[in-house]
Amino acid sequence: MKAIKGIIASLALLLVFTGEAQAQDWWWGITYNMSATSSLPGNSDSDTNFIEDYSFRGLGIEARYVPSRDAGYSFGFNVGWNVLNEKNDFGTERNTISLPEADITGTQLRYFNTVPLLANASYYFGDRGGIRPYVGVNAGTYYIERRVDVGVSAVVDDAWHFGWAPEVGLVVPLGRPEVALLTTIRYNWAFSSGGSGDQKFWGFNIGIAYR
Repeated sequence: MKAIKGIIASLALLLVFTGEAQAQDWWWGITYNMSATSSLPGNSDSDTNFIEDYSFRGLGIEARYVPSRDAGYSFGFNVGWNVLNEKNDFGTERNTISLPEADITGTQLRYFNTVPLLANASYYFGDRGGIRPYVGVNAGTYYIERRVDVGVSAVVDDAWHFGWAPEVGLVVPLGRPEVALLTTIRYNWAFSSGGSGDQKFWGFNIGIAYR
């Protein structure tokens, strides 16, 4: 957890200082992130259903470079923090789990923490100043920590993963030319690494973008 907080704090400071230097060319956004794993379609692999629940805990920072005022595309990067958790009581079908270190049976508290560090490219439809749907693709690295608490014992499995995330979204002006509502649906796919299989989860983000 300390590693996750340190990564977020360092990148947040980097974004602030970079934004001050080149604010005229960059759009910056802060988003509230919601996420889900195998409770949604696309996650049938047994190694991806570590948690089968929704989460309403997450935060994201977006930075998008627009080459010109009339450009219909952007390049940028984003960093996020998504947290999922689930309780599995003893005697249920999900009270046993296999991790690289051990098989665990008992009442479990499971936690899935991930920090994606991704570069992105997006293409926007519609005219500047109006509501603009867009499609995009992200690629980069994910720090993923999976933790299982059983009584006083805990097993932690963490690794860095390369991955990518296609997305669709909507930019809605909020009455001022430099402020907009930003909504995004993103499918995150982190490839296997460090003994952990592919990790997949959906992200639903809503926030404010400004320049």
